[in-house]
Amino acid sequence: TIKDVYLCTVQTYDYIIIGQGLAGSVLAMTLYNAGKKVLIIDNNPSVSASKVASGIVNPITGRRLVKSWMIDEILPFAKRFYQACEQKFDTQFIHSKNILRVFESFGEQNDFLSKTTNENYSHYLQEIEQAEEMQWLKGDKDCGEILQSFYIDLPHFLEHIRHFFEAQNTFIEAQFEYEYLTLTKEGSVQIDLNRQVLKSSSLIFCEGHQMQHNPYFKDLPIVPAKGEFLLVKIKDLPRKRLIKKGVMIVPYRNDLFWVGSSYTPWDLSEANTEESVQMLQEKLEKVLKLDYELQSVGFGLRPTVKDRRPLIGRHPEHPTLCLFNGLGSKGVSLAPYFAQHFLEHLENDTALNLEIELSRFEKRQAKKQRKIQK
Repeated sequence: TIKDVYLCTVQTYDYIIIGQGLAGSVLAMTLYNAGKKVLIIDNNPSVSASKVASGIVNPITGRRLVKSWMIDEILPFAKRFYQACEQKFDTQFIHSKNILRVFESFGEQNDFLSKTTNENYSHYLQEIEQAEEMQWLKGDKDCGEILQSFYIDLPHFLEHIRHFFEAQNTFIEAQFEYEYLTLTKEGSVQIDLNRQVLKSSSLIFCEGHQMQHNPYFKDLPIVPAKGEFLLVKIKDLPRKRLIKKGVMIVPYRNDLFWVGSSYTPWDLSEANTEESVQMLQEKLEKVLKLDYELQSVGFGLRPTVKDRRPLIGRHPEHPTLCLFNGLGSKGVSLAPYFAQHFLEHLENDTALNLEIELSRFEKRQAKKQRKIQK
């Protein structure tokens, strides 16, 4: 009967993930490695930041040269995760390259040198007197070296994750619409998609900047931001390290270098802008003595959060709906650690880190209101 044919299309999973960017990919592998049956639904968006980002893990950031948040715990965890993926797929994702930090001022240089003797920083920072890149740098060439940095070839990584789940018939390329979703009385979720009925105990949104349109989580303070970059050929420039001075210069595939990126949260147009491309070129020309050949330009829209912390947790009224998002520019380092952290919360009901839980904004607002009332 027609009813019997319809029932044959019902599939049940432990978790359904919406979105196969960096967040969705890392979370899917983490859940799979824990023995969970996972389905990914992804519409292959053209403006995903994950597909074009440099994938850099930089333990020391900013003009003040401070440690990235939780880097001592997050960095080794991230390395182990990506190394395990390399072994599983018999390929290379990790490119270990230190960062040559070109000092912008004597103050920055003094801060850097003083921290090389600080036991909390000495394993991340190193004084450097000579580097083969220096002969190609313009102006003041005093530099320091940031250790333990690396980058992930994100397009390569995402491609392998997709193929892995496709091979198990647990990947669907489709546009997910919120009206496809039903919250059942039994405490599960149901998605009616392309004549299939997909059921799960939990649905996890990993939508990146598209979360702003999610009716269940749209009130959370996600801030989409566009980043633009260049791909250039630079003859004779060594590929041993990344170079940081105004822009980041990353040895990329073949003979190309990735140069970026701009940050424009006020412009979410799905195209490169002449102003941003020109700005990046000008910054590159201020750094290097060498000529370069512009090969292409690109951009991505990434999800950022005002307090620069991820958005992870269950919906307060619909606990079968979950969020794993807002990883921002530190996503490569943050995703593996917090995917495992979230898994333990989902499976064992362990408490989430207070800095990432979704209720933090309501608590802060309530605290402000109490101060005002006093």
